[in-house]
Amino acid sequence: MRVTFSMLVLLAACDAEAPPDGEVPEAIDYDQFMLYGLASNYWSDSEIPVCWETSGDATEKGWVEDELTGPRSWSNFADVSFTGWGDCTSSSVGIRISAGTSMVVTGGLGDQGGTSTMELDFSATPQNTWTTCVANSLSREDCIRAVSLHEFGHSLGFAHEQRRNDTPTSCTTGLNSGSQGDTEIGDWDADSVMNYCAVSTELSLGDELGVLSAYGGPFPGWSPCSDSTYPCPSKVGDCDVESDCADGTTCVHDVGDLFGWSSAADVCLADGDMPFPGWAYCTPASPCTTGLGDCDSDADCAAGTICLNDVGAEHGWSSLADLCVQTVATFPGWSACSAASPCPAGSGDCDSDAECEAGTRCADDIGPTFGFPDLSDVCVPDPGYSIFK
Repeated sequence: MRVTFSMLVLLAACDAEAPPDGEVPEAIDYDQFMLYGLASNYWSDSEIPVCWETSGDATEKGWVEDELTGPRSWSNFADVSFTGWGDCTSSSVGIRISAGTSMVVTGGLGDQGGTSTMELDFSATPQNTWTTCVANSLSREDCIRAVSLHEFGHSLGFAHEQRRNDTPTSCTTGLNSGSQGDTEIGDWDADSVMNYCAVSTELSLGDELGVLSAYGGPFPGWSPCSDSTYPCPSKVGDCDVESDCADGTTCVHDVGDLFGWSSAADVCLADGDMPFPGWAYCTPASPCTTGLGDCDSDADCAAGTICLNDVGAEHGWSSLADLCVQTVATFPGWSACSAASPCPAGSGDCDSDAECEAGTRCADDIGPTFGFPDLSDVCVPDPGYSIFK
């Protein structure tokens, strides 16, 4: 995944402390990436207020806010966010939007003395007017969403891609349209949402990397790792799969908090940089043996072992680490209950009543009663019986 920041409700997946040496990943040089911008007008504050100059159009305003705070937004890939979204006052700063019949940012690119003024077409049929919408046969909603993404690019300081000096002769549309930039980042991007010759409805990889070059990542060391564009070195994220990481490193999920990032960040790590002794990112192709993690399912574990959730503390790791253990674990009464091999009363770990013998049920999180880990689920007699008599 190219991770989605402004929009994620991030789950804490690892509560380990930061490495003892306090080492912080180095920032990435993003100059290799794409976009055409007016660097002198990039916003200095990462939080850019947004307000509405006109009343009404609640549905359309909702589409625009959802688009620009959601997973497709510029803010998903850099240290910039769009906040507020209420009515403008005379003193409002940031991006001021009017509902009208045009799709335009007036007054120039980026920060124009604390404001950027935008008009969006909320008329009955904008999808029949604007080239991107017509070329992609977009609905009215999708048209407003796609073009607002383009216009917010201008408000961030990005010019039309086709106005660059290295635009190929095959692109002849809009060569004189809009303001010019002063900074060409990377190569000309044929797929950019800022390119009239692309008629794109979403950010290209070049757009995602380009906004990083302009505004920086959400935290030090961040990069949208890519197997073809930028395989990340150790202690850099966010990765999705092994091929997103450089040779000698592996993609380890949900360990961002070890580096002062979101706990849900996925980071490329070399063997010596793993979060705990014995750590391995278990996969079906490379299953872990007993006592190693982090696994996601039994398929991630070697034959004769199963994946147990939230037992890292038993091995001195994060309490939320999931480890491969022998089918019969190291504490009395433990077994891997299943519908085919249900457990008797006093045994676990069960996931449902179907994994317990007749006359018993699966009780959640009562392991300590039996000397098991805190979150163990144990088969107990049905209501009306008492295991404590």
